[in-house]
Amino acid sequence: MDIQYTNGPCGYCPVQAEGTISGYPFYFRSRHARWSLHVASSPSGDPLDDDAWSIIEDYPVTGETEEVRRVSAGYATEDECRRFIERHAASFEGTLL
Repeated sequence: MDIQYTNGPCGYCPVQAEGTISGYPFYFRSRHARWSLHVASSPSGDPLDDDAWSIIEDYPVTGETEEVRRVSAGYATEDECRRFIERHAASFEGTLL
Protein backbone atom coordinates (compact mmCIF):
# COMPACT_ATOMS: atom_id res chain seq x y z
CA MET A 1 0.00 0.00 0.00
CA ASP A 2 1.41 3.37 -1.01
CA ILE A 3 0.08 6.39 0.90
CA GLN A 4 1.47 9.79 -0.04
CA TYR A 5 0.50 12.88 1.95
CA THR A 6 0.46 16.24 0.16
CA ASN A 7 -1.16 18.05 3.10
CA GLY A 8 -1.61 17.05 6.74
CA PRO A 9 -2.98 15.56 8.78
CA CYS A 10 -3.04 18.99 10.37
CA GLY A 11 -5.28 21.62 11.89
CA TYR A 12 -8.01 21.58 14.47
CA CYS A 13 -11.76 21.67 14.02
CA PRO A 14 -11.38 20.16 11.45
CA VAL A 15 -8.27 18.06 11.18
CA GLN A 16 -7.69 17.45 7.45
CA ALA A 17 -5.35 15.56 5.16
CA GLU A 18 -4.97 15.11 1.41
CA GLY A 19 -2.83 12.91 -0.74
CA THR A 20 -3.00 9.67 -2.69
CA ILE A 21 -3.54 6.01 -1.91
CA SER A 22 -1.98 3.83 -4.60
CA GLY A 23 -2.22 6.80 -6.98
CA TYR A 24 -5.88 7.63 -6.18
CA PRO A 25 -6.50 11.05 -4.59
CA PHE A 26 -7.91 11.02 -1.05
CA TYR A 27 -9.39 13.53 1.38
CA PHE A 28 -9.58 12.95 5.13
CA ARG A 29 -11.57 15.07 7.58
CA SER A 30 -12.11 14.78 11.32
CA ARG A 31 -14.64 17.10 12.96
CA HIS A 32 -17.38 17.06 15.57
CA ALA A 33 -17.96 13.39 16.49
CA ARG A 34 -16.90 11.75 13.20
CA TRP A 35 -14.01 11.25 10.88
CA SER A 36 -14.12 10.28 7.24
CA LEU A 37 -11.95 9.16 4.36
CA HIS A 38 -12.94 9.71 0.72
CA VAL A 39 -10.96 8.24 -2.17
CA ALA A 40 -11.51 9.15 -5.84
CA SER A 41 -12.85 6.45 -8.12
CA SER A 42 -9.99 7.00 -10.59
CA PRO A 43 -6.43 8.32 -10.44
CA SER A 44 -7.60 11.56 -12.07
CA GLY A 45 -10.84 11.80 -10.09
CA ASP A 46 -11.96 13.97 -7.20
CA PRO A 47 -12.31 12.32 -3.78
CA LEU A 48 -15.39 14.44 -3.07
CA ASP A 49 -17.31 13.33 -6.17
CA ASP A 50 -20.49 11.29 -5.68
CA ASP A 51 -18.85 8.14 -7.05
CA ALA A 52 -15.89 8.24 -4.63
CA TRP A 53 -15.22 5.40 -2.19
CA SER A 54 -16.02 6.67 1.33
CA ILE A 55 -15.93 5.53 4.92
CA ILE A 56 -17.35 7.55 7.80
CA GLU A 57 -17.03 6.47 11.43
CA ASP A 58 -17.79 7.87 14.83
CA TYR A 59 -14.62 9.06 16.51
CA PRO A 60 -13.81 6.60 19.33
CA VAL A 61 -14.28 8.46 22.62
CA THR A 62 -15.38 6.71 25.80
CA GLY A 63 -16.10 7.83 29.31
CA GLU A 64 -16.78 11.44 28.39
CA THR A 65 -19.84 13.64 28.47
CA GLU A 66 -22.02 13.94 25.37
CA GLU A 67 -20.79 17.50 24.90
CA VAL A 68 -17.14 16.35 24.79
CA ARG A 69 -17.96 13.49 22.38
CA ARG A 70 -19.64 15.92 19.97
CA VAL A 71 -16.40 17.86 19.41
CA SER A 72 -13.67 15.31 20.08
CA ALA A 73 -12.90 14.35 16.46
CA GLY A 74 -11.87 17.94 15.73
CA TYR A 75 -8.92 17.47 18.07
CA ALA A 76 -7.71 14.08 16.85
CA THR A 77 -3.93 13.73 16.89
CA GLU A 78 -1.85 13.36 13.75
CA ASP A 79 -0.97 9.78 14.75
CA GLU A 80 -4.63 8.86 15.28
CA CYS A 81 -5.54 10.27 11.89
CA ARG A 82 -2.72 8.44 10.12
CA ARG A 83 -3.78 5.13 11.74
CA PHE A 84 -7.39 5.68 10.60
CA ILE A 85 -6.24 6.50 7.05
CA GLU A 86 -3.87 3.51 6.93
CA ARG A 87 -6.48 1.10 8.27
CA HIS A 88 -9.07 2.11 5.70
CA ALA A 89 -6.58 2.50 2.86
CA ALA A 90 -6.12 -1.26 3.06
CA SER A 91 -9.90 -1.70 2.66
CA PHE A 92 -9.92 0.66 -0.32
CA GLU A 93 -7.07 -1.23 -1.99
CA GLY A 94 -9.13 -4.41 -1.63
CA THR A 95 -11.80 -2.86 -3.86
CA LEU A 96 -9.23 -2.40 -6.65
CA LEU A 97 -8.58 -6.13 -7.06
